[in-house]
Amino acid sequence: MISALKSYWNYGTTISSVEITSVDGDEWLFGFAAKKRKGEFEDVDFIACDSFSQLVEKLGKNRHIYLMINTDKVLIKTLPRNSNVQDVVSKAFPGLSTSEFYYDVCHAGDQSYVSICRKDDVQNILERAEREGLNVIGFQLGFSSIVKIIPNLNDGRVVSSRHQFEISNGEIMSFSNIKDPWESYQIDDVTMGSEYLIALSGLFNYIDQKDDSLTNSSEKNQVLKKTYLEKNFFRKGLFIGISILLLGLITNLLFFTSYLKEYDRLNSEVELVSRQKEILTNKTSEVESKERIVKNILSSGNSKSSFYINRIVDSRPASIVFSEILYQPLKKSIRPDKRIDYIKNEFLVSGASADKEAFSEWIEQLEERSWIENITVINYASSSSKIDDFSIKLLITNDTEK
Repeated sequence: MISALKSYWNYGTTISSVEITSVDGDEWLFGFAAKKRKGEFEDVDFIACDSFSQLVEKLGKNRHIYLMINTDKVLIKTLPRNSNVQDVVSKAFPGLSTSEFYYDVCHAGDQSYVSICRKDDVQNILERAEREGLNVIGFQLGFSSIVKIIPNLNDGRVVSSRHQFEISNGEIMSFSNIKDPWESYQIDDVTMGSEYLIALSGLFNYIDQKDDSLTNSSEKNQVLKKTYLEKNFFRKGLFIGISILLLGLITNLLFFTSYLKEYDRLNSEVELVSRQKEILTNKTSEVESKERIVKNILSSGNSKSSFYINRIVDSRPASIVFSEILYQPLKKSIRPDKRIDYIKNEFLVSGASADKEAFSEWIEQLEERSWIENITVINYASSSSKIDDFSIKLLITNDTEK
């Protein structure tokens, strides 16, 4: 399980192997891409193009590939099988400088196949691939990887992109430069052209790395793989980091939005309550003010009105009859939403008089009272031949003598 997760993290679901080879003097790229599930290749894709830029268009940028270098700059020789790799390389290419050349040895049957290529030529190919955005995680020279799929082919002649092989009992007996047309082969349930055989065999390098003792490119391959894994870790780690950051920001935003809505709702309720409290306070203040006014009126009326009324009534002649006596009369009728306005220190006295002279004398007597500041006759009119209606206003002084 951990191994599968590690493989998925490093390589994803799709693995790709590409052979770069020479066909009639021209450089060609034959690619084999597939998804590996439960040890089998699915969703197979065959790619043929003449440049890394076209390969990127079909594979996609930042894809990883295992590269099989099999151009005309790769020299291959056959020697009798020898387990001493250094001895085989020295005999195949006497005086070969391993500081300038990569070598790759393949044992098949009774033969050893030695492939060599200048390091500068290999580096040039790797740099071209890198410039186009491809990640080469390793490379192999010649056709040595084909031994992994030879057991799945029938004995006889087998053709690849650049060579043809004689196969017997699942072993390569000999090889030569290809002269015959390409053919089709079926491996398991996959049918493919012979030009893709080397590319297919390269996929197994994702699983089984070549024995370090058979090549001097192991160190370079380790660097290539490490570089890719670091880039992959950074790219995916950056993506995951940004995703987590964005998820955190979105989560915080959602919580913030939710809290903000709740805050706005509570704030609105507080403002409403505050407003209602303010209105209630104002109304209470108005009511208390009116209550104080009414109490003042009532207390004033209780304390002074009886004093004034008694004296007014006592001074009244027998020919005068009162119909109404108002103390501190209202200026306007009382309304719930208006203040109570009344006339302070004032009496309105209305009635009827049967004797004009007695009425005049009564007015004069009232004017002599010290607690009356002024008397105004508002109305004096005849209602019949003998009775006159009257209305007078008495202004009471603030300083009253009882």
